[in-house]
Amino acid sequence: MNKPVTDFLVSLADPTSHSEYNRDPSSFMRLAGLNDIQIKAILAGDKHAVRRFASEEMNDSSVHARLACEVFRENDEKRALSKSLKINDEVNAPQDMDMDFDQDNDMENNNDDYGDNDLDMGDDIAEFSKKYSFGAHYDHLFDQGWEAKSDKELVFVGTGIKGAHHLTAEAILHIETADKVLYCVADVVVERKIRQLNDNCRDLYDLYGDDKLRRRTYEEMVECSMDALKEYRKVCVVFYGHPGIFVWPSFTAIRQARQAGVRAYMLPAVSSIDCMFADLGFDPSRHGCQILEATDFLSRGKKPDVNASVIILQVGAVGDMGFRFRGYEKRNMPIFVEYLAGFYGPDYEVILYEASQFPVCAPTIRKLPIRDITAANPSGITSLYIPPKVLPPIDRVMLERLGLQKPTFKENMELSNE
Repeated sequence: MNKPVTDFLVSLADPTSHSEYNRDPSSFMRLAGLNDIQIKAILAGDKHAVRRFASEEMNDSSVHARLACEVFRENDEKRALSKSLKINDEVNAPQDMDMDFDQDNDMENNNDDYGDNDLDMGDDIAEFSKKYSFGAHYDHLFDQGWEAKSDKELVFVGTGIKGAHHLTAEAILHIETADKVLYCVADVVVERKIRQLNDNCRDLYDLYGDDKLRRRTYEEMVECSMDALKEYRKVCVVFYGHPGIFVWPSFTAIRQARQAGVRAYMLPAVSSIDCMFADLGFDPSRHGCQILEATDFLSRGKKPDVNASVIILQVGAVGDMGFRFRGYEKRNMPIFVEYLAGFYGPDYEVILYEASQFPVCAPTIRKLPIRDITAANPSGITSLYIPPKVLPPIDRVMLERLGLQKPTFKENMELSNE
């Protein structure tokens, strides 16, 4: 089956193709085999339409795409029924409908969540620690004494966020040279690219299941990684974004592989947080930056640092410990808003952010007061940025102790805090 939209998006990672596209987007897309509807949607930057086109093309070879298409059809039927019954679409039909492309159809509200969100409390800590040989807090990988005793190799890489554009040369090298590739990604475009780089692949997304404990799914991902090492010399496991951010299986598999004498390691990649720094235009070093996960933020009664920038991840999944292919229920959003407003006030302006997943689409950046977060319907990939509320005064005594008493320096410090 031809995959013109998917292959077009993959091709934009090539500098020559990207340059030709920028010179004449419409002509480039026509030569790539896209039809007028597809071209119009891409020129409009409609990420929901782009996702649907790519999912329909990959339906024959991708678990993720097949599931996405099922949800698309279900929502099409709901929309048709709503219109036939003259039901108010705004209240009863799927939300944010744009032509045939609904942002709630995207399946993206589960796909960025590979993290271990099950709360580790009480006896669970001891049991889990015994099983996986690390404590309540992560033992950092560099602290583990290990020695490779075979030529086996296990490497974890990330795709970044924006399709094939964020795949590093280093990641591509390991995907191409692996004897077996396992992957779990949130984007059928990058899935297409992975399969072009190495056709001996397995999609780990099929390990998920409705109402199946996510921890069991993660354990199965570890088992698949270790099983692949029994048959192949080099195994490359690919996760969406950064392989160490919201990815529990990577750390666990590396530890187990090292204990077995296998050379196992992780490579860095672009995460949604990196995209946020660039798209929102703030430097985390300027006033400091606190990063929290929404459910952990509430369940442990953590306090945001109002003197620093604060990033809260997985806002749309707050308090939802299960997995559902069709997304999170978002029943706990009012509790999240109430708790956050206790520190900043309901009118304090924040930003809901979603990084761009396609090179032809812009990131989603919505500035709004805290009280409107629930109505904005954030998804599982939505991150919340909170700018500093107050900045502490300069400590003159400490400046003197540090020998930083030059007037020009003080003036610069004061200016930076205005």
